[in-house]
Amino acid sequence: MEDKYQHIKDKAMYLHSRRMHSVGEMRVKLLRSFSDQSHDIERVISLLLEKKILDDIYFARAFTRELVEYRGASIGKVRKKLYERHIAKELCEATIAEIDEENITKNLKADFEKAIESLRYKELDSYELREKLLQRLIRKGFSFEEVKALCHQELCKEE
Repeated sequence: MEDKYQHIKDKAMYLHSRRMHSVGEMRVKLLRSFSDQSHDIERVISLLLEKKILDDIYFARAFTRELVEYRGASIGKVRKKLYERHIAKELCEATIAEIDEENITKNLKADFEKAIESLRYKELDSYELREKLLQRLIRKGFSFEEVKALCHQELCKEE
């Protein structure tokens, strides 16, 4: 019995050595490998939480910072990625509330510039261009209001 527990613990430490995981992610990955050992999995997760090896708050903040600052993510994309990593809704929303709006605006402008560049050679009137930009940026998870305001600001500047 302790042999199985040690094997699960070793697997958890191996997974953690590869990258940070949320508690939910670790549970899912361990259950995939050891589906019949849920009691031992919970013991291992409790141990990892006690030793602060797993910490959802730290994980959510670090993961959000990486997405926003280094990958140019929108708030919608951050929310989706946190849910995929099994972060609780309350923690997800609290982490999103901590995001610096300047970074989101910078990411929106960068994506806007990329979209304009890719649509530049298509023969689109201003209405079609605006619609394509709105659709593309909203699909990336930016809010309609932010995208609409930026389109109005940037496209009116060009005209």
